[in-house]
Amino acid sequence: MVLIGTLSKVLTPALRFGWIVASGEMRDRLGVVRADLDLAVSAVTQEALAAYLADGSLARHVARRRREYRHRRQLVLEALGSTVGVTLTAMNGGLHAVALLPDAAPDDESRVVAEIAARGVLVAGLGDYAFPGTPTGLPAGIVLGYAEPTTVRLTEALSVIAEVLGRRGGAPDAGAFLTLGRS
Repeated sequence: MVLIGTLSKVLTPALRFGWIVASGEMRDRLGVVRADLDLAVSAVTQEALAAYLADGSLARHVARRRREYRHRRQLVLEALGSTVGVTLTAMNGGLHAVALLPDAAPDDESRVVAEIAARGVLVAGLGDYAFPGTPTGLPAGIVLGYAEPTTVRLTEALSVIAEVLGRRGGAPDAGAFLTLGRS
């Protein structure tokens, strides 16, 4: 058995800190390969990470991020969840959402993405995730990430997205607009 892990997503990929736990012949073989790849993580970085783990700082960091991402997910649900003609999906994992536009015309996806971009918010069309030229059978949709922007910027962006999506679905539902105060 081999266990592999990294802190790239939890902290930063800049640390280049990962690990492999293996035993027996596999351990020996992986050790040889690792030695050929590049230098190991510095001892200073390893000691700093050990202290970060030992005093509970990593656990507190993860707890803070979970609370923040739960809050951001809720902002997305409140802003877009009741928008007419939109089905939110992909909300149970990751830090993104997919707003499906099941009744959209074939060119609606690119038009919606362009209109949202013209208002200063970057989203991707769901079709951009398919291999070019391959029919997917997916409905039109947009993909939006909510991890990077500040809460204020996310709130503003969701308001723009809700307005654009609400217009394409007819009269927007009052719940489609984000009316929360800035944080």
